[in-house]
Amino acid sequence: MKEGLKPLVNSKLIKEICMSKIYVVYGTMSSSKTANLCMNAHNYEEVGKIPLVIKPSFDTRSKEGKISSRIGLERDCIELGKDDNLYEIVKLQNKVDVCLIDECQFLEPHHIDEIVDVCDILNIPVMCYGLKNSSNGELFESMKRLIFEADKITEIKSMCGICGTKKATHHLRYYKGELFLNVERMVGDIKEGEVRYVSCCRSCYYNPPKNLK
Repeated sequence: MKEGLKPLVNSKLIKEICMSKIYVVYGTMSSSKTANLCMNAHNYEEVGKIPLVIKPSFDTRSKEGKISSRIGLERDCIELGKDDNLYEIVKLQNKVDVCLIDECQFLEPHHIDEIVDVCDILNIPVMCYGLKNSSNGELFESMKRLIFEADKITEIKSMCGICGTKKATHHLRYYKGELFLNVERMVGDIKEGEVRYVSCCRSCYYNPPKNLK
């Protein structure tokens, strides 16, 4: 650089601008994604940071205003409606050091744009937890976009629920104990517990047991 010329942006500012990232953490069902989120939120609090936990209101597994893991960990959260603006919700908070979002496979396309804005405009890191694959053998659209936008992608590994010997990567759907591939037919009076999802390896996904005890 010539004498007398100053850089347009100093190195400290560059470091601050580049600090926040979008993290995508994915895994199959029962791989402890929500438990991992709860532990990360706790770790932030332990060092004096303020986490904001969010989940799509479409998720009805947990109580309203709560996220809960299968091992019993639970936290308060903000519920994000289909038409809610995630960026505006975060912006209205007094202080947020990190945003943690559960069940990201249920997010709307515009929510992904808002996650990018939270990270790049508000300079707040966003940790996104969710399922990558549906039981229909497709990537969830929201997760496909999140993976494209992510700065870092991490898989939480778990074992196949069928053979128990390989890593789980896919999901099978069973209805009243029988393999059920056509989700469009699964309508009407479906009672709680009649539908069961099983995490499995690729081999078991393509050669599944027809019935599940």
